Amino acid sequence: SDGRYQRGRLMGYLTANPGCHFRALMAALEMSNGQITHHLKILEDEDRIWRRADGRLVRFYPFTS
Repeated sequence: SDGRYQRGRLMGYLTANPGCHFRALMAALEMSNGQITHHLKILEDEDRIWRRADGRLVRFYPFTS
């Protein structure tokens, strides 16, 4: 499905760029705020990524196997 495809893109980008922040993800993947928020939540719920606050930014990291 398109959702799985978009989450695959997100995972690929985060694997190559761990610690990327929200707006950089939006810009790099050309996805809307709502799309990124939705897919990040699913990936977090599936324990595939985790987030860390860094001052005013939130950075995202993949869980490595």
